[in-house]
Amino acid sequence: MSQETLITQAQFHRMPWKNGKGETLELLKLEDEKGVKFRISQAAVSDSGVFSDFSGLERHLVLIAGKGMRLEHQSEQGHVTHDDLLHDLDIATFYGGDMTTSELLDGPIEDLNIMVRRSDTKALVQALYAPCDALSKPSQQTYFYANQVSNISVDQGVKDLIMPKDSFLIMDKNTRYHLRKGEGVLIEISDL
Repeated sequence: MSQETLITQAQFHRMPWKNGKGETLELLKLEDEKGVKFRISQAAVSDSGVFSDFSGLERHLVLIAGKGMRLEHQSEQGHVTHDDLLHDLDIATFYGGDMTTSELLDGPIEDLNIMVRRSDTKALVQALYAPCDALSKPSQQTYFYANQVSNISVDQGVKDLIMPKDSFLIMDKNTRYHLRKGEGVLIEISDL
């Protein structure tokens, strides 16, 4: 029997932003003696501005609602890069210690933020659209964020899960999943 856990938005934890300009809904966070190993959160962004400093963490930012935003990242060496998130489920990956600013393109947006400690953890973050298989791998913890109401078949139809919009699934490592309807973000977290 599979042992997945479904978490709805009402169960997310509200946390203030480090820069004090908003709050995030924390879906999941793992800490150890070295600090944050990884964190997955959702935020509503209503103004352009400077991102908080998360040195030591790799960030994956996914646009989940809104007309988009442009990110500019400046490294300690002064190298500047850009990411344009224009469509739902567009993803930007960048170092949390870079000076990152956002420019909202046409009003507020919502994003999903996946942060992992660069020294010993990695994340594979990808958009998924039905129909497709989403496999849990025994060596990795896998999660699915439903960007819209989604239907997931578990163990080749043994049971079906209906995930509400903005819900989060902690997937069983030994179970096979098939996204029948909907879309969202697949997140695989593993040690380096």
